[in-house]
Amino acid sequence: MRQRIILSILVCLMLFFSGCGSSVSNDGVAGGYQIYYVNNSQTSLVYQKFKPKSTKTEKLVAEILNKLETSTGSIDYICAKPKNVKLLDYTLEGDMLSLSFDEGYLQMEKSTEVLMRMAYVDTLVQISGVSSVEFYINEEPLMNSDNEAVGAMNETSFVQNDGSEINEYEATELVLYFASDDGKNLMQSTRRVTHSVNMSLEKVVMEQLISGPSSNTDLKATVPEGTKLISIYTKDTVCYVNLSAEFLNMINDVSKEVQIYSIVNSLAELSTVSKVHISIYGETNGSSVKNTNLDETLERNLDLIK
Repeated sequence: MRQRIILSILVCLMLFFSGCGSSVSNDGVAGGYQIYYVNNSQTSLVYQKFKPKSTKTEKLVAEILNKLETSTGSIDYICAKPKNVKLLDYTLEGDMLSLSFDEGYLQMEKSTEVLMRMAYVDTLVQISGVSSVEFYINEEPLMNSDNEAVGAMNETSFVQNDGSEINEYEATELVLYFASDDGKNLMQSTRRVTHSVNMSLEKVVMEQLISGPSSNTDLKATVPEGTKLISIYTKDTVCYVNLSAEFLNMINDVSKEVQIYSIVNSLAELSTVSKVHISIYGETNGSSVKNTNLDETLERNLDLIK
């Protein structure tokens, strides 16, 4: 690989004294960059503004990579890369940035690994001269679950909901759908919730579905225990929901069709959503339920509502 840039002690020291100490501001910095971190519940990304000292592409890459793994000192968000994962070196070849990590990368839980990739890619492609990022493990390409190279990634490779932390809240009345007592139908439930104004309503809906129905009702949960919301984003009225693998688990006496349309129908109650696309760790993996494939974009199903 040409133009190899090696992470040396000298560079790290230079960055530490010249750039690493730059403050991060919730108010943003004109002309700055969005550095992506993981929230304290490790379920999604947040960003903070950062204004680097460097202006040239290669120096910007070095400074921002260093910023991505510098301790945040915050209780609200953490670095996306765990401490036991080491960045060995990186290479900028044309507009492709290649990152090589040690074997610690392979020890991460799937949800942690996906969030780390999202944070690094979405941060680094903001640099002029970097259009895509590729991951390597000890010089070998990162492989997906189908044993295929993940390859080049850019800001369109992931869909997510993110934002900086602000302390303002509002109350919203949501229409949610949970399973009926026999698990074969959906039942409507109205719930008034207070949430951060920085949180999308799509995310609020999913968090309420994950938390399950109120204990004083005969309704049943539709999202399997342990399921995490990896990311959620709406574009052109299609809501993209990325869940952890636990969603594929069955819930006793609740049909998988009811599980899926609990999400679809609940999100479709929002004025911004007409269709829903559900994936598992960003992949649809071809799973199907009756005539419903996870690789399809789904509309609400009124036939299931009791």
